[in-house]
Amino acid sequence: MSGAEAGVSRSVVARYSGDGVRTEVEVGGRTITADEPAEQGGGNAGPTPFELLYGSLGACMVVTAAMYARRKGWPLTGAELRIDGVHEGYRLASARSEVRFEGDLTAAQVERLRQIVDRCPVHQTLEQGVVFEPTTLLGD
Repeated sequence: MSGAEAGVSRSVVARYSGDGVRTEVEVGGRTITADEPAEQGGGNAGPTPFELLYGSLGACMVVTAAMYARRKGWPLTGAELRIDGVHEGYRLASARSEVRFEGDLTAAQVERLRQIVDRCPVHQTLEQGVVFEPTTLLGD
């Protein structure tokens, strides 16, 4: 899993340029636009930060299943995962996910893959929490 190596630091740069609340996020040599819907003061030019979080979680869960199936030699040909988050104000209080696997898989393989998706690194990180250091000012 890219970026999951122990002790390896990864950086993301977020830039706001005064356009509503639209923010450009640079990650891995790519730029992703994050925004909010109009009712939140945004221009709806991209996913919200929470939608990006859900997307990261969903991608990690599906990638983890695919890597596990490949390592086991199982015929996983596709997967679809849906995440629904429940918010309390601006806080993510809980999340629920549903997954479907495609391929000529046995019931036991499907069940094992269902268990594996909950063990992806992003899922485990969100469950266990993160130690955040205080934000510092960027140097010139």
